[in-house]
This record gives sequence, C-alpha cells and structure tokens, in this order.
Amino acid sequence: MRHVACNKNKKITPMKIEHKIKLIESLLFTPEEISIIDEFTITERIEKNIENDDYDSLIKYLEEIISNETIDDDTRLKVAYFNSKLKRNRMIFGDDDDDYKQDDDDGDFDKNEDYYMYNHSEEERTKQREAIEKFKTISEEELTEMIHNYTWGKFKKIQDGFDRSIYSDAKNKFWSENGIVSKWDTPENLREKIRESENLAQNRLKESFRKVEEEKVEIWTDNYLKWLQKQGINKYTKQNIKQYFKEAAIKVSDTTVEKVKILANN
Repeated sequence: MRHVACNKNKKITPMKIEHKIKLIESLLFTPEEISIIDEFTITERIEKNIENDDYDSLIKYLEEIISNETIDDDTRLKVAYFNSKLKRNRMIFGDDDDDYKQDDDDGDFDKNEDYYMYNHSEEERTKQREAIEKFKTISEEELTEMIHNYTWGKFKKIQDGFDRSIYSDAKNKFWSENGIVSKWDTPENLREKIRESENLAQNRLKESFRKVEEEKVEIWTDNYLKWLQKQGINKYTKQNIKQYFKEAAIKVSDTTVEKVKILANN
C-alpha cells in the first residue's frame, strides 16, 4: 500500500461512498471526519475488507501514512486522529468485539452501561434505560408500524417518493423523541430488533408511496399536460415526463412514468 497524496500527477482513488456510509452508520463517524482520508488511495483489498467489517488493513494503512515523514505534519495529525477514533469506535460498536458480544449474550447490559454510555449525561442515561425497557416489550411488527407512521406523518416530503436522507433524519428524531439517545448503546437483541424494524419500515414506506402513485397518477397527468403547455411542447415522451417530475420534486417509478405517457396520449 502506498500513499499517493504527495504525488500530484497520480490519480487518487478515494473510498467508495457505500463504505463511507458504512463507517458513518456502523462506527459513528461524521462526513467531515471521513473527508480526512479522501486525499489517499484506498485499495480494492481494503474496500473488500471494509465490506466484511474487517478494518485491520485500513488501520495498518493509516499507520503507514502517520509514520511517513514525507507527508506534511497537519495531514499526519488529522490521519492520526481518524485512526485513533477508528480503533476506539470499532472496540465500542464493532460486532467483532468478543467482550461486547458476551455482555449482550448474557443479557447483562447494565453491568457495563457506564462504559458504553460514558460520553452521555446521567439524564440521558436514565432516559435510555427507561426506553430500553419500553422497547423490549414492543414486538418487531409494532415497532415497524411505529417507525413507518411517524415518518409518513411527520416527514411529508417522504410522501413525494422515498428519500434516504429524509428517512435517516426521521429515524434519528424518532429514537431521540422516544428516549433512545444512542441505539448503538443498547443490548444486542434490541439493537437487532431496531435494525430489522427500520428495514421493514423502509419497505413499507416505499409501498405506501406506490399506493400514492396509483391514486395520484391521473392528477399528475393533468399537471404534466399543463406543464407541457407552459413549456410550449406538444410531444409526450418519457424524458420530458421525468423532467416534469424532477421539477416537481416527486420521485416516481418507471411504471408511473409509463402510465402518465399512456394517459396523456388518450
């Protein structure tokens, strides 16, 4: 593995976006923190290891950068910070940590709660304890419905088509309002229930929008025809139908685009 930031003529291959998202979701990095390593090439082997939740090769690579005296001090300090947080967060949140898994398997979460919640206030810890007990008694189906209804009801833009960023914001606010300060700092069985319920709720949100598409396709077609008149266009094409929906900030399926085209031609 070789650092390439100091070679301005060589193309840099930064980390893939899906792996950056994984670092954010799994190890609680911020986008700003991840940008620290954007000026370094991340090899295919490292990318593959990240997919498998193996961060050892990335850690070793970053250590090479830190020890490389040809790189400016500011960059090395930033990488050292990133690498330190990577090691620490992997220990706390990583599923490969044996001690962490043992605590969860035994159900003795409270024993090490101070370790997992060390950076939260006593008030937040109290809320988390109460919320954990509450959500332990709620079934996966009930929790899925709660997340779906909360998102659909309070984040109206999701009714214009599923948007991952909107859903991410909705999930964060849902857990915060329900006392879960950090869903990562919960027992393994509850964390798994949360993860599965979020995935199921996402699918239901998409299904809910498909029903909206069926209900509104005629209204959208009328609006599309009015839009065409304003544009001075008299030809119905999938391309300009998609452009209409893009300008309207509505994310419809290809099936709906086809339906609008058929209705417009009738």
